[in-house]
Amino acid sequence: MPDTLVTERIDKEALTESDAAFELLRSKLPEPDIQALAREVITRISQRASGALKGPGMRSPIAVDDLCQALISPSPERVFEVMRDLLQSDMTVEDIYVEHLVPAARRLGEYWEADTASFSEVTIGTSRIYTLMQRLVKSRQVYQQSSDRAAIVATLEGEQHTLGAQMAADVARLEGWDIRLRMDCSNEALIKEAVQSSIDVFAIAATRHESLGAVARLVTGLRLEAPSLRILVSGRIADVEREAVAWMMPDGLASTLPDAMGELERLYDMNGDVP
Repeated sequence: MPDTLVTERIDKEALTESDAAFELLRSKLPEPDIQALAREVITRISQRASGALKGPGMRSPIAVDDLCQALISPSPERVFEVMRDLLQSDMTVEDIYVEHLVPAARRLGEYWEADTASFSEVTIGTSRIYTLMQRLVKSRQVYQQSSDRAAIVATLEGEQHTLGAQMAADVARLEGWDIRLRMDCSNEALIKEAVQSSIDVFAIAATRHESLGAVARLVTGLRLEAPSLRILVSGRIADVEREAVAWMMPDGLASTLPDAMGELERLYDMNGDVP
């Protein structure tokens, strides 16, 4: 029997909304940022699951190339049909993740290198893989809390307006949070710390439109490397680019300091919930 929670999360409407959100994000980013985002998804998916990969489509009638063709098709209709068939088979969610979506990401990377698929096709394909993975993960996810309320509050490289992040860190500390403030750090350093730390929430503070691409790469990197982490996007970018940020699927958005404090508490209290 198909998993009801999974099938509710992977439907035509959800995939169509994700496509629309990605198109909005793409319209706001220069091509180099979109290329970097696509490579972020392909590389991290390929590296993260390499040890667990048992072989593409070993127990399924759906070939990886067929899935790739669905992923790069103009409409998400075919993607939905393939995922429906997989979910109605005897494969588990974990099998679908490891035996189909991971090799599909790798295959799209090969298409890109061999120029057998257009840049536009590869980017929409990687976007759909990211969306599917997040929905599969969330259908299985149970959040854990550390013994102390702990969060990283981070600004990205090149951010000049850091006062808001500093104020948020100070206020949260007064409320009893263990806050690790990281300023002007690279995405790779932030992701590495998040993976190695026992934190509950990762708050990204950004103000500039020019930071949108870096925020997208950081959120996707965190999602793929630390799936149980609760991610908050805060600052002016959460207000002016709210719709563009939607595709990244952060757990919370906050454009003001009071909102950020409220979101920190809400995300911490998500223990046991599937958002």
